[in-house]
Amino acid sequence: MTWNPRIHLCLILEYETWALGAAYIAPIFMESIIFLATLLHALLYIKTSGNVNRSTREILQRLYIDGTQYYLLLLAFRLGTVLVYYLAPPGLQLMFNQFEYFVSSTLTSRYFLSFRRQIINSQTMRLIGGVSGLSESVSVSAHISSPARPETTRDEVVMGTMQSA
Repeated sequence: MTWNPRIHLCLILEYETWALGAAYIAPIFMESIIFLATLLHALLYIKTSGNVNRSTREILQRLYIDGTQYYLLLLAFRLGTVLVYYLAPPGLQLMFNQFEYFVSSTLTSRYFLSFRRQIINSQTMRLIGGVSGLSESVSVSAHISSPARPETTRDEVVMGTMQSA
């Protein structure tokens, strides 16, 4: 390990770059299998989704769209990491690796928060539509802000969802 004054970091100069780069090939392969299975499920869902209710359809669409974005961005960063291990000067490979971890955790958090928000919104719409007889096309915020409604509020729905999770 040596100090690099240009980038103000200690760099490890002696390690096997081929082994570190190859370690990223197995996750790329496994994530590709999961993505292909999800894509197949989406195609089969499109063929048979005629009698699925609206909230289920919206949740599955959110899963498919966000999952595809997650896979494509993560694939680009994982392939970039493999290329960096083979092409970058020794010692600089680990810097890109840390950036890849940062992007991966950020994408995962965004994916799950988006999915959770979609579930809460669909449950709120279902409860509001079921309690008051309104159709699902009515805006949630407009219906919740109604002062003459003693029924379930959006906060109660959110708390019930969080407790059941």
